Amino acid sequence: MSQASQATLGSRVRQLSRAIHSAYSDEDSWSRFQKFLNLAFGPPINSYYDLTLGPSSRQPLTWSQEYFLQVLPKLLKEGHLPERVLGLGYFFGYPFALGEACLIPRPDSELLVAEALAFLKDKIEQRLGSSPSPSRQQIIQPPPSGLPFPPPLLHIRVIDACVGSGCLGISLIRALLDWIADKEQSQLFQASRTADKPSLFTLRIDLWGFDQDPSCVSYAKANAAYLIEDSPSGGVKADVRTHFFVGDLFDQAGLLAQLGHDQGTVEAFDVFLANPPYISRDELDEDGEVLLNDPRSALEADEGGLACYPPLLDLAKTILDHPGLALFEHGWTQGDQVLNLAQEHWADQVNTKMAGLQDL
Repeated sequence: MSQASQATLGSRVRQLSRAIHSAYSDEDSWSRFQKFLNLAFGPPINSYYDLTLGPSSRQPLTWSQEYFLQVLPKLLKEGHLPERVLGLGYFFGYPFALGEACLIPRPDSELLVAEALAFLKDKIEQRLGSSPSPSRQQIIQPPPSGLPFPPPLLHIRVIDACVGSGCLGISLIRALLDWIADKEQSQLFQASRTADKPSLFTLRIDLWGFDQDPSCVSYAKANAAYLIEDSPSGGVKADVRTHFFVGDLFDQAGLLAQLGHDQGTVEAFDVFLANPPYISRDELDEDGEVLLNDPRSALEADEGGLACYPPLLDLAKTILDHPGLALFEHGWTQGDQVLNLAQEHWADQVNTKMAGLQDL
């Protein structure tokens, strides 16, 4: 058996790490190298030179692993991001498959999910704290199903505009389910009902999302299926429904029709999320490196990068519930401009609070 065939993944990675660290001493290249390994091989990287890849580090090196490790220095030198090369990125701790038209999720955007999650947690806890007791009539005359009284519906509605991979809305719903499962009150949402542990609520969650690119909608559907629909929820019984469709942000009538407003039904949303394109053409042309990893359609917007915010604000004003929360990401120099647009669009709304938040 040749020495090459006896090489293990761990020994090859340690050898490569020394070469990478010598050739690219800057922190950005080293960070991207670690991320490549994390995404490609799964387990975390523990240190600079003693890279531990778990049990797989002791396995013989496969030809596909060797090929990937051989081209890795070239990928680093050319500035490619691991997520784009491997078609996989992590956001809010969850894995997302990424197509070429999908924006790579960034940690900066996790603030939107964190704020929305806090809002929904508070809403659920308020509802649990104000749960009405069954009336005497309900107890004396139970429904034909044999249940003591029908549980009230707790309905959460979220919409993710310019959905891309779906990372905002899907992470929010998955994190909400994980939070409920970790709480002692998780049995309140279980479908089974016993005499000593009745289910007090029926939990329904509707996640809507749209994008003008059909491939993004397909990836959002696939990610939702993996992270929400087919994922165990720790014993929490929830009726989770996802609705992703191709839609143009600048076609308000078409979007409202997709949401059922043309049929006389009004879908009021608790949370409205959006990470729209907000970079101007001049900015993109000056910094062409970003286009190496992300599609122009997910980045560029007219009117100095602000074109998407008026239709977003119009749509939010039409479909957002009261109380409700709308969270939009914007560029680091656009805070005042976006806030001014929001104040103009919502000037006639009382009890509306608007603020800019510093990202993580």
